[in-house]
Amino acid sequence: MYPYYQSNIRSGEMTQDEVMELIEALWLKYSEWVWTISSNTAGFFAGYHQFQNLTVGGKKLDGSDATNELSYMCLEATDAVRTNQPGLSVRINSDGPPEFMMAVTELVSKGTGFPAIHNDQAGSQMLLRAGYDAEDDRDWNNCGCVVPHFRKTGQCTSAVNVNMVTALEYAWHWNTL
Repeated sequence: MYPYYQSNIRSGEMTQDEVMELIEALWLKYSEWVWTISSNTAGFFAGYHQFQNLTVGGKKLDGSDATNELSYMCLEATDAVRTNQPGLSVRINSDGPPEFMMAVTELVSKGTGFPAIHNDQAGSQMLLRAGYDAEDDRDWNNCGCVVPHFRKTGQCTSAVNVNMVTALEYAWHWNTL
């Protein structure tokens, strides 16, 4: 999502306040999707509340820290809206800014139940042990609650997948479609 954010901010097409409003609206929209559960999934997980997971922080493919303005904005939106969607996760690494860790702990202290905190190095090592390449091990997020997932591998936890970038692109450019 970050390249789209940067482009819209640099061009003056959107302000940070407008982007924050879209993120908060997206959090509200995610709270509606619970009824999309398939009959097969319902048979195995009856009564289980489905969720979307969004992961921020971590490392880029080149190994540098990936924390950016959107990482902080997602933490802020989670605090402001106080919905149970999306399940917000953070990847914490030793190269990350201390301010990010402070923002994470501040949100945790408010009792929202978010974010889930994941050790970036441990997630990467799990993918390496599963046979992924060294570059690919940096490009992971959580599938379900805690399973490291590589985006080029089709994995799911009995639910649907949402392409976040496409959703934001439609939201940012809805009047040009």
